[in-house]
Amino acid sequence: MQNSLLRSHELVALVVQYFDPFHFDFGINNLTGYIGGGFDFSDGSSQIKALSSELSLARSLLKLPNQQTPLPLGIGFITSRPTNFVGGVIPMLSEHRPAAVWLFAPPNRACHAEIIPALKSAGRAWGLKVFVQIGSVKAAREAVQDGADVLVVQSTDAGGHQWAQGASLMSLLPEVKDTLAHEFKDSHVQVIAAGGIVDGRGVAAALCLG
Repeated sequence: MQNSLLRSHELVALVVQYFDPFHFDFGINNLTGYIGGGFDFSDGSSQIKALSSELSLARSLLKLPNQQTPLPLGIGFITSRPTNFVGGVIPMLSEHRPAAVWLFAPPNRACHAEIIPALKSAGRAWGLKVFVQIGSVKAAREAVQDGADVLVVQSTDAGGHQWAQGASLMSLLPEVKDTLAHEFKDSHVQVIAAGGIVDGRGVAAALCLG
C-alpha cells in the first residue's frame, strides 16, 4: 500500500505541474494527490485499517506534526457497498483530516444522500471538500443536491469505467454545465472533465466546452 501512495503522489504532482497555468481552484491549499481508500467499510475492515496507516505515514512524510493540520491529500472511495461508511469511515477521516474525499459508484440515490451530508458535517471543522464522479445529468443534479463541492464529469469514453448508459464528453459536459447554470445559479460547484482526453486536442476541446 505504501507504493500506491508514492505512485499517486508522483502522478498527481505531474498533473498539477502540467495544468498549473490554468490555476484550478477547488478551495484546497496544496492538494498533493489522491490515494485509494477502498470499498469495504465493514467493522474490522482491513482496507480501512491499511488506509489509516497510510494516512499516518503520509503525515509523517509531509512533516505535519500537528494532528489538527489538514492533510493535503484526497481519498477515493468506491461506494458500491456503502454499509457502515458513516459509522466506520468518517471517524477515521476526522482523525486524519484529509483535504478531500472522492466518491464513485453508489448503488442507489440514498447512498450518497446519506454519505455526503455526513462528510460535509464532520469535515466542516477542517474544510473537507467532496468530489463526486458522475456520468449523467441526473447524477450530477443529485450530487449537487446532496452537497458535493466538485463534480467529476466522466463520460462513457473513459475506458468503460462508467454506467451502462451515458454519453460522450462532447455532449455530457455542456449539458452538466447548463444544468448547473440554470438550476443551481447560486452554487459554487466546480467541474472537472474526465474521459477521452488523451492529448492536447482533447484538452482544448474540454476547455472549449466549459
